[in-house]
Amino acid sequence: FKANYPTEYMTALLASDGNDTSAIVKFVNNAREMGIKILNPDVTESEASFSIPADNTIRFGISALKGVGSIAANSIIESRKKAGGFKTLNDFLLNIDTHSVNKRVIEALIQVGAFDSFGYTRKCLFESVDAISNYAAKEQARKLEGQGNLFMGGGSESFSLNLPKNSEEWDLDEKLKREKLVSGLFLSGHPLDKYRAKLSTLSSLTIEKIDGVSSGAKVELCGIITSPE
Repeated sequence: FKANYPTEYMTALLASDGNDTSAIVKFVNNAREMGIKILNPDVTESEASFSIPADNTIRFGISALKGVGSIAANSIIESRKKAGGFKTLNDFLLNIDTHSVNKRVIEALIQVGAFDSFGYTRKCLFESVDAISNYAAKEQARKLEGQGNLFMGGGSESFSLNLPKNSEEWDLDEKLKREKLVSGLFLSGHPLDKYRAKLSTLSSLTIEKIDGVSSGAKVELCGIITSPE
């Protein structure tokens, strides 16, 4: 099955260990070594679990993200189906259940790039998360009030959310750091990519393969120290 349907095989492995960050990291790295593309989560397309949007491609599932979870993920997907899709950030904010998809969930989605397709920078959205959350809550309350006043001639004030699409973005290292914080791994690249040519001359051994090395053998590994003890 792995040889004939590698994308389906790796997607099934990722889905089976969706709550185990170390397993996800291992399987994502294995998939990349097999030439399978791993896409960031995207609220316009992602399922709760890992999915296959195109040949040789796996889309990261949103329920596997820290700070999101299955309840919020399923709520987002159900809202997306009812709305006929999310074409804009406004579509998303006006149709989600703000009780399930709260500020903490939105912060996690922003940091991992799940709103990138709407055209805003992650830095802009993250710094505007209070305004975004308040806008969603107020507009949904206004919509409910409008339904109640439909036959009473009443109305309510409309709120606006004006965010620039050409604002400053986090640098790549900051984006990668935040992706790893939420998803457990780097998605848009790797902090060591800038040294890839030099690293390729050192060793082809990866940490995942070190268990197969003979005892006493000398090996060279390169990595990043994230939490020195």
